[in-house]
Amino acid sequence: MNRTQFTQLDDRLKNIQNELSNHIRRYHPDGPQRPQPAPRKYREYIVTSDDHSLALIAKKLTTNSGLFTEMATLNKISHPFAIEEGQILLIPATW
Repeated sequence: MNRTQFTQLDDRLKNIQNELSNHIRRYHPDGPQRPQPAPRKYREYIVTSDDHSLALIAKKLTTNSGLFTEMATLNKISHPFAIEEGQILLIPATW
């Protein structure tokens, strides 16, 4: 290999290195950032005199009374029967 061939090869190598450095993924110092989920949308539900528990409300809205636990957690209610008429509850919009 003569000097000209070596110089040409060296130039090609530098071009390849530059191209690779332009396409390298840049990572955040704390690690890869994960996309944040879209905020859940909620709607309000006003408790009526017919609503005696969260399970009845969940069954009325979704036909699945087992979802009352999610409703209790969302509204910070410790007992499913501890609701009052006129109380406003947050309900997931997907229900």
